[in-house]
Amino acid sequence: MSSSATELQKYLGYWDKYKLVWNQDKQAFIRRYAKANRPLQQFRADIERYREQQVSIQNEDLTNTINFIQIDTNFLKASLVEHTVQWIGKLTGLLNQTAHDELKELMNMMKDNTQKLQIKPLNLDHLSESIHLLQDIKEGIPGVVARFEPLQHKYELLAEFDVQTTDEEQRDLTNLKSNWETYEVMLVDANTMLQKCKVSMKQSLQDSVADLNNIMSDLRNEAEATLPYSGEQQSKVAHQILAEFEKKMEATRSRQNALKKGLEIFGIEESKNDGFVQTEKELELLQQIWALTDEWEVVWASWKNKVFYEIEVETMESTAAQFFKK
Repeated sequence: MSSSATELQKYLGYWDKYKLVWNQDKQAFIRRYAKANRPLQQFRADIERYREQQVSIQNEDLTNTINFIQIDTNFLKASLVEHTVQWIGKLTGLLNQTAHDELKELMNMMKDNTQKLQIKPLNLDHLSESIHLLQDIKEGIPGVVARFEPLQHKYELLAEFDVQTTDEEQRDLTNLKSNWETYEVMLVDANTMLQKCKVSMKQSLQDSVADLNNIMSDLRNEAEATLPYSGEQQSKVAHQILAEFEKKMEATRSRQNALKKGLEIFGIEESKNDGFVQTEKELELLQQIWALTDEWEVVWASWKNKVFYEIEVETMESTAAQFFKK
């Protein structure tokens, strides 16, 4: 009995060579496998390894006799074979999902970009977006084309391992090359259309820039005629004039900023309007001067109503010096 028990223990150790088949967490392994982005050759090697193990298990003896004990390994073999089937299924399933996702990504990329580039831009923002999109697509073409052959190899390997793919996948895979050729023609047409839009919008932009310069010149003339450069006006009226003029300047700056993107698109250097720049500086100074005037009036009002002997000369001198610095 003791001898038989020892031999049985040795026999159990014989099956340890298949331990990784049943003792490894399949889900955790596949998650790590997917994250590592294994090459196709690794998929082939691992799938074939499990197929070889499957054959090896099936070739193991169904029964084995140790002294007076007969061992039936039928259920053990069936269980191990089922584990290899699951491993193969997990790996081919991951490969299929990877291939499916990549194929779908390529098809959606062509579809989405086609929809975007076939829309004629109606403003500079849209034109800029379309031009940048087309440029990015052109730069990425070699990388996209380089994905076609490896993707085809993935589906060939799936077919080799008798993995059934959907009709939609087969249709997309078959049409991938022809769809790409149509896509390339679309890119040429889109480029032609965008160039025409660019010419048209460039002229419109130049007209807008000319209009803006006229507006800036008019504002300069208006500033010279209406801004409170002298102290003859009342403070309240002066502040009202400055506030209203500031609104006009802000509206002009907004219009100027709106044209900047267009100037960048067409490589046109923005020219400064000297009169507008001068008006901005003068407006800022006038706002400071009239604010300072208000402060002085408040201080002066507190002094002029005091009894003469209550006036603090040092305070007056200090305050006057501060105003002088400003």
